[in-house]
Amino acid sequence: MAIASKLVLATATCFMLVACGSQPDSAAGEDITTEVASVAPKAVPGKILFLQCAACHSLKADGVKKSGPNLLGVVGRKSGSVDGFKYSKALSAANLTWTREELDKFITKPFEVVPGTIMAFSGIADPEKRKQLIDYIESAAAEPAD
Repeated sequence: MAIASKLVLATATCFMLVACGSQPDSAAGEDITTEVASVAPKAVPGKILFLQCAACHSLKADGVKKSGPNLLGVVGRKSGSVDGFKYSKALSAANLTWTREELDKFITKPFEVVPGTIMAFSGIADPEKRKQLIDYIESAAAEPAD
């Protein structure tokens, strides 16, 4: 299995274990948990953080429409500007440019930056995690499509 596949499987397993409040009870589960602990910090940490965004957002050029707009190329883009996506009134009127700094503020506390946003995300308090997430989102625009 490729390292990326193992990482995704291991991360998903850890999220499930955390959500259930349990520990793995099999040798395979322990191997996966150990692998996440050892591989994840060396891999792209922002990619792991993006898993929580991926439920609503895509980072692929031909990404399917989800409940949130595609974030490919978001750095430098005007808020509310993805063609064909229906934004909330608050985000449509926000008139922001998604610089790294503006994204950082928004990811910290979306409801304070854009009062009235309907995005169901409370934010990320840790500045290093926000930086890693923005780095990953920005790097996706530079990578060739799969």
